Amino acid sequence: MCLGIPMQIKSIDGFNALCEAKGVERDVSLFMMQDDELKVDDYVVVHVGYAIQ
Repeated sequence: MCLGIPMQIKSIDGFNALCEAKGVERDVSLFMMQDDELKVDDYVVVHVGYAIQ
């Protein structure tokens, strides 16, 4: 079973982002979403440290 967590982007540095959900912050790779235009305050679904949606 896979688990994806919706997280809000707090900052972006290249293909890496600092994301937050319920007070918990994580560094997340945006590499798999490099064709999408993401910005601070967007929400992404995070699975094993990668934004997948």
